[in-house]
Amino acid sequence: MDLDDNWDSVFQMAETSDDWDSIFQLVETRLTQDETVNSPPTPPLPARALSPAAPLSLPTVHRLSLVKGDPNSLFLDIDSSGEQQNTVVPISTAFFPGANLDGYPPDLLVLSCDGVLFYVHRGKLLAASDNYFASYVPYESNDEPVSVPLESEVLNILLHVIYGMPVAHYFPTADAVVAAIKSTRTYGLASDVHLAPRTPLYEVAVSVASSAPIRFYALAAALDAYPLAVAVSPRLLSFPLDSITDDVAAEIGAVYLKRLFFLHLGRMVALKRLLEMPLRAHRPLFLCDAREHKKLATAWSLASAYLVWNSTADVTSAAIEKTIRSLGTHLTCSQCSIILRDRTTDLVLEWSKIKDTI
Repeated sequence: MDLDDNWDSVFQMAETSDDWDSIFQLVETRLTQDETVNSPPTPPLPARALSPAAPLSLPTVHRLSLVKGDPNSLFLDIDSSGEQQNTVVPISTAFFPGANLDGYPPDLLVLSCDGVLFYVHRGKLLAASDNYFASYVPYESNDEPVSVPLESEVLNILLHVIYGMPVAHYFPTADAVVAAIKSTRTYGLASDVHLAPRTPLYEVAVSVASSAPIRFYALAAALDAYPLAVAVSPRLLSFPLDSITDDVAAEIGAVYLKRLFFLHLGRMVALKRLLEMPLRAHRPLFLCDAREHKKLATAWSLASAYLVWNSTADVTSAAIEKTIRSLGTHLTCSQCSIILRDRTTDLVLEWSKIKDTI
C-alpha cells in the first residue's frame, strides 16, 4: 500500500475520532515508516532546541488538531509536506523525552486533560503513590499513554513534587496549587510528607498563600498539615474573623479555628497588657513638677486607649512607635522626653516578641 494512503487514514481518523491515544500510536507508526522508506536518519537535535523559547522542529502530521497547551510547554510544529503549519503538540519543558531526570530515559507518557504531554518514569510514580496514581498507572508496562483528568498546570506541580523538584519558579496560580494539594490524596501521595517544611509543595504553597490565605489555612487544617497552617497564619492577622463563612469554618474544623481566634485574641490582650504599664516619673524639677508629669501620663493613657481600640492583630511596631512618639512633640522637659523615648523603645521591643503564628 502506498504511504500516502496510510497518511490519509491518519488524517481521516484525526478528523472523525476523539481517541487521541490511538491517533498518537498511529502517527508514531506512520512516522517510523516514512523515515525508513523516504529519508535518512534524522540527526539529534541540539540542546538549545529543548529551551522553552525555541520550539522543536520535528516531522509530524499536518491537519492534526490538538488541544493548545500551557505557556510552559514545548511545541512540536506539525508538517509532513514541507509546508510550515500552525498546529502544535505541547510537551512539558521539565518532563520531555530527553530530560533524563532519573539517569535513564522515561518509560511512561502521561497526557493532561488539556493536551500537554509529560514523559516520566513509571517506577517513580508507583513508588510515590499508594493507589497506582488513582489507578491510572498500571503496575506492568504496556507502552500505552496514560490520560489523567488534571490540567497541565496542576499535573506539572504534582510531578515536580514526586520528583522532589522545585516548582515555585513556574509562578503557578493559587487555584492550581490548591488543586495540586487536594490531588495528593486522590493520587495516593502522602500529604503529610509532601507538605513538610522545605519540600517543593510546601514552598510553592507558602509563596502563593498571600493571595488567598484563608483558603490555604482551611486546606492545611483539613489535611492536618500543621507546618503549613503555621506558615500561613501570619497572613491572617489582618483577616476579619467575622467574615468566615459556615462552610469555611466547617472545613477548618474546631481545633484550627480555635487556634486562629486565639491568635488574634492573644495578640490584642498582649498589646493591652504592654500599654497598661504606666510611665515612670522622674523627681520633681522646677519646671516640671508632679502636675506636669500627670499631664504626660494622661496623654499616654489616651494614646494607649486609641491603639487598643483601633488596632487589629496585625498592627506593626512602626505604627505603635509613631503613635506613642507623637506625644513627645510638645514636651519641654528633657527628662520627660527621655522617659517617653525609653518607654517607647521597650514597648516596641516587647511587641516584636509577641507570637504572630498559631
